[in-house]
Amino acid sequence: NPARNKSTGLDHESQLVQGPARKTIAFPKAQFVIAARSLGGDRIDAASLTDLTALNRPDGSGVWEVEPGEWRLNVFRPNHGDHANPNYLNPATVRDFLDCTHEQYARRFGEHFGTTIPGVFFDEIFNLAVAWDPLLAERFRQAKGYDLATALPLLYFDGGPRTIKARCDYFEVFTQLYEEAWFRQISDWCERHHLQLT
Repeated sequence: NPARNKSTGLDHESQLVQGPARKTIAFPKAQFVIAARSLGGDRIDAASLTDLTALNRPDGSGVWEVEPGEWRLNVFRPNHGDHANPNYLNPATVRDFLDCTHEQYARRFGEHFGTTIPGVFFDEIFNLAVAWDPLLAERFRQAKGYDLATALPLLYFDGGPRTIKARCDYFEVFTQLYEEAWFRQISDWCERHHLQLT
């Protein structure tokens, strides 16, 4: 199930739009389209963050009525990157991984677990930045009480005091998913099979 199981990040593209204007919103494969008033340089007005995703239509029929001033239009597209790594944020993906690997070890060599085979080693796991899974948006809303979409530009631009909160909120929810899906599941599996995890 590559759609679920391949690690996914969100590519970010940004462009400046001068208002007043009518701007067609047609960005193929975009997950989110978010606008914010530009304050110059890498600064945006966090209070102006506006989710335009519902206007994003491939046929070009979605139009944004741009208010006066300079605006920064942010487009986020899912990207699997250059690596075929698993999606470490999704517990179902990690379960598939364990079924294909560790359960096979147990079937073939389980009698040696805890003696000849003292434990399981893993390394070099990483997520694409900014990492993405639909579970992330769902859990973010539940845990933080606001939508992840409108926080995403604050991972790239300075929106004043809300910037630090948005970044900390994103990485906190990301870390919780990562811990639950990967580290906890593999640790629990090793404990059930009397193996050390290293």
